[in-house]
Amino acid sequence: MIDCPCCATKIEGYALPDQLHKLRDGEVVLYKRPESSRWQARFKLPDGAWHNLSTKRASLDEARRIAGEAYDEARFRFKTGQSPVSRRFKDVARLTIAELENAKAAGHGKAIHKDYKQALEKYFIPYFGSKHIDLINDADMMQFEAWRAQQMKRSPAASTLLNHNAALRRVFETAIANGWILHAKVPAMRAVGRKSERRPSFSYDEWRKIGNTLWRWVDKATSERSKQIRELLWDYVMILANTGMRTGTEAYNLKWKHISWAKDRNGDPYLSVAVDGKTGKREFVARHRCETFFKRNQSRFPELAKMSFDELLKAKLDVYVFRMRNGKRSENLYKVFNDYLVEHGLLKDKQGDSRSLYSLRHMYATTRIVIDKLDIHTLAVQMGTSVAMIEKHYSHLTAAMAADVLAGRRHDPEKAAEGRKAKAAANKPPA
Repeated sequence: MIDCPCCATKIEGYALPDQLHKLRDGEVVLYKRPESSRWQARFKLPDGAWHNLSTKRASLDEARRIAGEAYDEARFRFKTGQSPVSRRFKDVARLTIAELENAKAAGHGKAIHKDYKQALEKYFIPYFGSKHIDLINDADMMQFEAWRAQQMKRSPAASTLLNHNAALRRVFETAIANGWILHAKVPAMRAVGRKSERRPSFSYDEWRKIGNTLWRWVDKATSERSKQIRELLWDYVMILANTGMRTGTEAYNLKWKHISWAKDRNGDPYLSVAVDGKTGKREFVARHRCETFFKRNQSRFPELAKMSFDELLKAKLDVYVFRMRNGKRSENLYKVFNDYLVEHGLLKDKQGDSRSLYSLRHMYATTRIVIDKLDIHTLAVQMGTSVAMIEKHYSHLTAAMAADVLAGRRHDPEKAAEGRKAKAAANKPPA
């Protein structure tokens, strides 16, 4: 590394006089790094800032042409109020994805980053890919919204749009940080989507049917692998339904070390479960019957079965809970549960909406509100969501629960007359 002869900064690089060339009155400098045969370029703009780029050429004449064209374009962009140097959207998006993956590898990534990556790869990169990021404007965004709705075959929900906007915002933040777009040039992002519909759940009778048929369905498996997946599904369904845990990241990554005994204010024990999912790390209370389901899961593994349940929890094993007997983890539980629902006539609810494993979480919320009379603030903490989200999807239940109080006692004229007669007789003075 030596001083650049044109400015006070350092250049990684060149060692011989013939590896340094100037053009445009010294405003553009070409140089080679010792380990490379290709020419690098630096150029200076009217604001005094120097910019770097690779010409990707070994030929000096070609490198001169490319560097000169890049310099002229950068000057034009500077004069017209644009970022002097830009990048294509796909390059910035892939850099952003790499940053998200690096954060995950370093241990401080978030579960939502998986959704960001999916949105970028499935929608934004295919549409904006080759367009320079600083040239994307409000009109482009509106055209993209129409294209995305066409790809989805429906208008996306507002929650989906918020996730997509967050992903796109990360890309623009990367571009701003690298000087590839000016902050003022970032286009507007809208999040006006269709309202989220009431989510499909299971009624009490339907849940009883699941409880009475799922274990029999396990025994009907026609192969060892099928039986192991169905066994795993049985545990998975029962635990989801009795915890409100999110299927996917929260449940899939649950390990035995995350489960422990705790005591309530009366000193009675309960199972506390720690998860790391969509809303970050949290702990929740499992219903007492989950002890049976966790023990059943434990009994399928010889290395775990030799311990008591208490010993297993105290061991804090770094071992996944939801595994098949052979120790492998299955990502087919969504499909297997769908097959079960179809076979038992439980796939569609009364509105014709398809149920899934996520419907167990909604059933949990419904049951806690209707049967346990749990207040929505406590339920929100338990489920790792906001009070606003609980109110949005389950407020109809709290209103129904309070209907008997709000309406008062039903008026019955005959009973009222009988009541008046009884009261008068009771108040009649003795003869």
